[in-house]
Amino acid sequence: MNNRFGIKEVTLGPGMATTILLPRHSVQLSNKGGEIRLVDRAGSTTHLVTYSRAQAKRQGETIIF
Repeated sequence: MNNRFGIKEVTLGPGMATTILLPRHSVQLSNKGGEIRLVDRAGSTTHLVTYSRAQAKRQGETIIF
């Protein structure tokens, strides 16, 4: 899948975290597992996390990366 969702630029220091809430029906994540990338304006991946099929099956559960 090639889902994209733009967010306002956020700068985080080491050890900091943020939550990004997506509008309902904006992005559909695969229930087979997959990856979520943060990409800068130049198109370079700045951060990548993956989730497994087992994690995806636990619908409604928060996954902390």
